[in-house]
Amino acid sequence: MSSLSVSAAVTSHAPVKSARLLDQLRERIRAAGYSLRSEDAHVHWVRSFIRWSGMRHPRDMGVADVRSYLDWLGSDCNVSAATRRRALRAIGFLYREVLGRDLGLQRGTGVAAKAVDAPAPRALAVSEVGALLGLMDGDTGLAASLSYGAGLRPAECVSLRIRDIDLARRLITVRQGRAGGDRVVMLPRAIEAAIRDRIRRASNLWERDRTLGVAGVDLPDALERKYPRASQSLDWFWVFPASELTTDSATDALRREHLSEMQLGGAIRSAARAAGIEGRITAHALRQSFAEHLLRDGTDARTVSALLGDGSSERAAPPCAAVLKFAAAAVASPLDKLRALHAPQLRLSKAGPVNAHVQMALLAEPVH
Repeated sequence: MSSLSVSAAVTSHAPVKSARLLDQLRERIRAAGYSLRSEDAHVHWVRSFIRWSGMRHPRDMGVADVRSYLDWLGSDCNVSAATRRRALRAIGFLYREVLGRDLGLQRGTGVAAKAVDAPAPRALAVSEVGALLGLMDGDTGLAASLSYGAGLRPAECVSLRIRDIDLARRLITVRQGRAGGDRVVMLPRAIEAAIRDRIRRASNLWERDRTLGVAGVDLPDALERKYPRASQSLDWFWVFPASELTTDSATDALRREHLSEMQLGGAIRSAARAAGIEGRITAHALRQSFAEHLLRDGTDARTVSALLGDGSSERAAPPCAAVLKFAAAAVASPLDKLRALHAPQLRLSKAGPVNAHVQMALLAEPVH
């Protein structure tokens, strides 16, 4: 039997209380301790899968339907492999934890190979990074600059909290990265003023939310139960808060989420097309460019690995916090080098100083 065949395995959970499928899915997600964002994302993809099928119940579908749905996302909706992986995880959770069926969606070939084995993002040339960032502005432009300037993953970038930014030392603490631990990266000098302004505006929004009685932000793991007031504190508020409020499905309370990865990714793709950069460019390409440009400038591979939060090297010999801070403070961000490439020649427009990112696009030279 194929590894993608439906097995008779049934998960052993307490009976669900809800009658509706999506409510049952939410029950299982909360029991697993997932965040509110993960819960909403899982429900979104399962709902999309059901609508795609013509409102068929998932128990009446199987591996072939999942494969067709993922193909449709890629071919008709132009959805990236990374997004298809998220859809795959959500559907796999539904079948495994709610319907008690193991479709083997993460094993073998077929569905897993199509959705999970995505090609690694290519690094951009310095001139391409400058052109791309020069066409971005607002919160997505600042987040994209931070992704390149500090090597942050898209999820790490948009979910930064005010407490994570150390303006005095120009350091950023990335909490619970993919390797399972915290790490420290540099805050690029080129966007230090912009980050200060972004925190000021976030603080103003936090004060308005408190005045309106908006519920606190989402907290990781069980911190909200351990520290009930932390979710309403300024320290835990987002650096990139969403412009609209979101209803918490568990409590029906209004909460403030952060800028979404999809918004960031969409803005980067649009800027890449406008800049004439070939290929599918994502936020991960900026992170890949951060690593390659540091290595090209002579930074040793272990330091770059520590800044990236590469779990494979950190598990072998995890550096202590002091070493991480030293590495982050000692290494110059590639964003700063990009901005300073032709610093003496920076020009002024008729309206005043040209935006720093536009200067990068105008003045950066190709690197071969």
